[in-house]
Amino acid sequence: MVRRTILTALLLIPALATAEELELELGTALEYDSNVFRTEKNEKQDGIFRLLPAATLYRDEGDLRYRLRYAMPFEQGFKYGDNISDFDAILDLTSYWTYDEANEFFLTNTFRDDRAVTRRFQVDQDVPDISDRRRRVITNNVALGLNHAFSARTTGGVSMSHALWNSDQPTRQDNQTFAATADLNYALTRTNQVGTGFTFTFQDFERAGGVPASQAYFYNLFGSWVYQFDEVTTFSVSAGPTIVQNEQDAAPFETSVQLTPTQKLNGEVNVFDFDTCTQTVNGLLVLGGSCEPFVPLFAPDTSPVDVSFAPETPPGSRNQLSITAFGNARLTRRWTPTISSTLSYRRQQSNASGLGGSTILDAVTARGDWQIDQWWDFQLRFDFTNRQSIGQQTQTYLVIQEGPNGEVQAV
Repeated sequence: MVRRTILTALLLIPALATAEELELELGTALEYDSNVFRTEKNEKQDGIFRLLPAATLYRDEGDLRYRLRYAMPFEQGFKYGDNISDFDAILDLTSYWTYDEANEFFLTNTFRDDRAVTRRFQVDQDVPDISDRRRRVITNNVALGLNHAFSARTTGGVSMSHALWNSDQPTRQDNQTFAATADLNYALTRTNQVGTGFTFTFQDFERAGGVPASQAYFYNLFGSWVYQFDEVTTFSVSAGPTIVQNEQDAAPFETSVQLTPTQKLNGEVNVFDFDTCTQTVNGLLVLGGSCEPFVPLFAPDTSPVDVSFAPETPPGSRNQLSITAFGNARLTRRWTPTISSTLSYRRQQSNASGLGGSTILDAVTARGDWQIDQWWDFQLRFDFTNRQSIGQQTQTYLVIQEGPNGEVQAV
């Protein structure tokens, strides 16, 4: 289970417009993160400075409307500046096509090549997409859908989406997520709306390190309610039961790694980074998919050798079925024409890899926005997220001990 708390202050210059459909943006942000490296144990905290340049090409009128935004944010850590200092690349596309008075199509796509806590917030969700550890990860999320007005009071929609998560980390599972949603909404009054819908989600995780490949299926039936208390305060909630089916392939029968026979466990250079895998079995260190790096580090004058490890009784595949609840709630209020706040909570599946297969994400966000003038925006936000693996995940491990002469032995 991975937890972290994030507090961010953001200052933007959003409207340096040089053409009718071009907007240049420059922002700065200060952030405190209680778990900057996304570890389950030995959490490290740090402050982070961000520089946020971006350019947006947009069209807000007509049947076809779109916003294409490219950003190249830079982050710099204060305490761990050697590990947290890099540029990222983010490309966002949001487009709508009004076919007629009753039908509107939409297409969204977000491509990211970054190594930081991501900062994209969906319009109706306001939930951060959390990357797994502070390593470079490539993600792409695309969604296509149709909104239809059956009448003045009744609306509905269908959508399909695909999400790709890719990393060069040997112990992190590359994965894909496919989802389809259908919903129906009815306006009881001008300020009171109810609805229902169904979402099917499929996640496919590839094998990585000692973590076997796995697949997860989610069947979520939900009801929704939106209520506008007054002209400045709105509350919305959507929740319902979710059936979760998790299938895990058989664990690899044999794991082969390179060890350095002459290198001591307690020497100046560790064979493995034991800070990231502190598990023990009968006093012996246990190395597996949770260790960083899984491939050991060697001293320059040593000769690594391949060591194969095969469990006497390799675990088989797993198939687990459970029932939980997914949902979200959001309260927004505009205090003045220039000051607003948002408090939101969401519980959903997560494609963030690293805990062994699919996870369930709980996220809380509190945000305040102040539009100082046409040039300056100030934002203060607090994020808390918690990810937990679905069911019990099987891993294969390599158990090692120190030999009589200080050498590393696999047992």
